[in-house]
Amino acid sequence: MSKLILHVGTHKTGTTTIQDTFALNRRFLAEKGVIFPQIGKANGQHGLVMDWISLPEFYHLDTSAEEAWTRLARDHGKSDRTVLISTEELSRGNPKMRVDLRRLRDLVSGFDDIKVVCCLRNQVSFLQSIYLQVIKSGAHVSWPGFFEGAVGSRTATGLFLDYNDLRNYLETGFSPEEIRFFSYEREIRSVHGIIGRLMIECGLEGVIGSLEDLPAGHSNVSPDPLATWVAAHVLGNKPFKPWLLETTREALDDTGKGGGKTTIFTKDEFRKIKDTFDPPNGKFNDHEAMLGTGMELADFPDEANLTFRDALIPAYWVNLSRRLVDKL
Repeated sequence: MSKLILHVGTHKTGTTTIQDTFALNRRFLAEKGVIFPQIGKANGQHGLVMDWISLPEFYHLDTSAEEAWTRLARDHGKSDRTVLISTEELSRGNPKMRVDLRRLRDLVSGFDDIKVVCCLRNQVSFLQSIYLQVIKSGAHVSWPGFFEGAVGSRTATGLFLDYNDLRNYLETGFSPEEIRFFSYEREIRSVHGIIGRLMIECGLEGVIGSLEDLPAGHSNVSPDPLATWVAAHVLGNKPFKPWLLETTREALDDTGKGGGKTTIFTKDEFRKIKDTFDPPNGKFNDHEAMLGTGMELADFPDEANLTFRDALIPAYWVNLSRRLVDKL
C-alpha cells in the first residue's frame, strides 16, 4: 500500500532541521521504504507550492508544481513505498497566496493512504519566532505594529495564529481523519524529539535514533529574543549585524538579565496575547478531545520565568553604550 505523508509545518517548529536531517539520510530512508524526494535545490520540497505561492528563484522547479505532484503520484502511487513531503509553505494562510488544497488532494489521489502532519506551537513563542525570523532576514519591521496587527488579524506574515482557522483551511482539501496535529512543546521534550515524531509517522519506529545527525546540530535556530529586539532597535533600518546581537546579549549579562529566558513582549503584551488566544485554543483542544487524538496545545510560558522588554532598566542601556564605545 502506498502512503503519502505531508509534513506541513507549521513554520518555526523545527521544520528546517527536519528537512536537513531527512535529506542527509535520504539513502538510508529509501532502504527502509521511505522516499524523501529531491525536488528542486532546497532540502524541503518548497517548490511544490510554486504554482500558488510566490517563492524566491532558488526554490523554483524546472516544471510546474502540478506536474511535479502528478509525477510523484505516478512514480509511487502504485508501490508499497511511503513518500514524505515536507514544506511548511503548505500551511501558509494568506487568502491571496495559499495552496489550493482541494486541487492538491486531487493531484495526489493515486496514493492509497494520505496523512497530513502538522506541529503547533503556543502563540507567544510562535509569534515571537516569526518576528525574529523577519528581523534575521534583514527586514525592518516595527514590533508594536507587528504585534497589534497579528493580534487583530490572528495571522502573522500570512501564517495562522488561530489554529481553528488552520484546521478549517486544511479541511478544504483533506478529511479530518487524514489530518494529525501535534504539540511542538511536547515533541521536543520527548526522547527523540521532532525527528522521532516524523519517523513514527513514517512507520520507522524500529529505527528511531539511527539517523545521522546534522554536523552543526539544529538548523535555523532563533537567536535570543530580547537581545535581537535591542539590536534591531539600535540599527533602525540598517542591515542586521551579528556582532551587535552578541553585544546586546552581553549587556544583558552585565545587568543580571542574561542566562535565563527573555522575550520581546512587555508584560501587558504577553497578557494580551494570552487573553486573545486562550478561548480559541480551548475550542481547538475541545475539538481534539472529541476526536480522541490525545492532542492538546501547550500552555503559554510561565511569565515568572521570563525577562520582559519593559524590564530593561536604564543601567542596561548604559552598559550597552559602554560596550559599543569599546568597539569603536
